[in-house]
Amino acid sequence: MKKCMDQFAAGNMTVRMDEPKAGELKSLFRHFNSMTLRINELLIRNNKEITEKNSFKYQALCAQLRPHFIYNSLNTIKWLAVINKQENIQKLTEALIYILMNAAGGEKENYTVRQEIKLVEQYVVIQKPRFLNFNIIFDIEEDTKDCRIFQFLIQTVVENAIIHGFRRGMAQGGKIIVAVKKKEDCLSIIVEDNGCGFDVNTWRKCGGAGSDHTNIGLKNIEQMIQLEYGKEYYMTVDSVLGEGTKVMYKLPFIKES
Repeated sequence: MKKCMDQFAAGNMTVRMDEPKAGELKSLFRHFNSMTLRINELLIRNNKEITEKNSFKYQALCAQLRPHFIYNSLNTIKWLAVINKQENIQKLTEALIYILMNAAGGEKENYTVRQEIKLVEQYVVIQKPRFLNFNIIFDIEEDTKDCRIFQFLIQTVVENAIIHGFRRGMAQGGKIIVAVKKKEDCLSIIVEDNGCGFDVNTWRKCGGAGSDHTNIGLKNIEQMIQLEYGKEYYMTVDSVLGEGTKVMYKLPFIKES
């Protein structure tokens, strides 16, 4: 027994005593073996947790480094554009930097309508040189600008309108109207376009994804609203082929804390 205990004290976690067939020492030997087995299991688990935590910390550090690398690279491109008096490239780069930094911020409990509108404005700056066939109009009540909403709630709809509703070269005179108002103590958001439209029933049957309309983002937003606020609040999608699409949100009117 002394020999086994000395080995265990020296760090041999796998040492075991040969239990006698009978006698009072049998119970003592059994408890010793049970104790050493349990301690060994705990040490293995602890080492595994430490390894996983270190791995997560490493991944988190890498995740922090990657955005900074991208921001710094884009800033270099921006200043080259400034030096060479390429104003369009400068504006595009600044807009992309803003969107990436906004996205990298993760979930924000106090994200507001004001921030989302600025995000949409920057997104439009990027898409304008590619899709030259649309304009966007904002109708935002002042009292709603500090209301809390989900990040990318409006941008997702605007993106679908530009990419799917207008399609490069397939529609002219495109117009997107973004209206945010207070109605009956609720926050009402409407994003409406005059694009090509789509079949809403088909879109819902295929789970929000289709060959022509990959509006998975809308389904995700719809589910988030249900989970966060309940059935009292919702998103509606109305669309007519050849006429356009209208997306409406009814959300709680919650001011930034």
